[in-house]
Amino acid sequence: MPSKNFFSFLPSGSSGRLLLAFLLMISLVPASISALDLKVLLIRSSPAAEISCSTAITLESPSDHSSITILSTKPVRITAEQGRISVGQFGVFSSPIRLRSEQPVRLNGRAYRGSLTVHNRSGILLVVNEVDLEQYLYGVVPREISKTWSAEVIKAQAVVARTFALRLRLDGENPLYDLDNSTFSQMYEGADIEDARVNGYIDQTSGEVLAYKNVLAQVYYHSTCGGETESAEDLWGKFVPYLQSVTCRFCAPSPYFSWTFRLSTRDVEKLLKKKGFDLLPETVRVKRLTASRRAGVLVFSGKKASLEMKANDFRTLAGTKELKSLLFTVRSGPSGFIFEGHGFGHGVGMCQWGAKGMSDQGMEYLRILQYYFRGTKVVRAPQMAGNR
Repeated sequence: MPSKNFFSFLPSGSSGRLLLAFLLMISLVPASISALDLKVLLIRSSPAAEISCSTAITLESPSDHSSITILSTKPVRITAEQGRISVGQFGVFSSPIRLRSEQPVRLNGRAYRGSLTVHNRSGILLVVNEVDLEQYLYGVVPREISKTWSAEVIKAQAVVARTFALRLRLDGENPLYDLDNSTFSQMYEGADIEDARVNGYIDQTSGEVLAYKNVLAQVYYHSTCGGETESAEDLWGKFVPYLQSVTCRFCAPSPYFSWTFRLSTRDVEKLLKKKGFDLLPETVRVKRLTASRRAGVLVFSGKKASLEMKANDFRTLAGTKELKSLLFTVRSGPSGFIFEGHGFGHGVGMCQWGAKGMSDQGMEYLRILQYYFRGTKVVRAPQMAGNR
């Protein structure tokens, strides 16, 4: 559980979030950081899972007012069973149960620091990892960027990832978890991917976050901008003063700086049908460009009809790994359409390959962050308990 301190009086729910937001607003001076735990959703839709550990696991069942020690040399199967949770040969317990050990506990073979809380939700398991914020970053940063990259880009990534996680925690509405381990939050793979060198650079930025006018910033990042980042307003329709388009001349070495993607006419037809449109397109053209020259709206024209679609919606349909960004042109080919583009990702916020280029040129992480998030400051997060 989170350590108790002056901030442990925070109430739950919306009032707690407002108070926490106020505390974040007034905290602009360095402060010591006590343990701040995040609740990270690891499993949401499986009826069973396996746990294991090199040392004894303590299982606590708050509803049953019980606690047992699990000793097993083999993985123990956990299943959702009639509103309760079955734990191998060790018994059946009321939901939820909490698992902790002196060493990281393995869930389906992957090790996680902190503790695991297992819930039975209508016959499926929901597993949440409660982990210290800094230790959470140990399992995020090496997944989001290469552990071989230079020091200052790793530090910049740590500050952005920390800010992103705390912002989700502050804004979240689900009482069971703050964020998950997917691309919708941040990729988090636990203790197995930790790297001592990366951990050291994360530690050097411990507790540092980005703030704008004394408020915790809402930050984003992506792989490669392709020469210019995108504004949040142009992509998502929300004006954010520090998420504006900036020229980036540092990401040219990225393998994703230039790319080509082809779709046949029938492939496009199938994609449009997923959105309820029955159209065999003869042409595809970009109707509107954003300020950073990204596609804003696409027009699909057939023999008898045409339709308009937000380019970002079509990118989601086509696959964001295939249609890598919205910084593209499109033309007709022999059997379909050819998209020629630059960059990888939504383009908002910090360009990771650009940050790498700046770091490789000797620029410090504070300068990197100020370049992509103009008007923000790096400050220390306030001391606070893990509960909202």
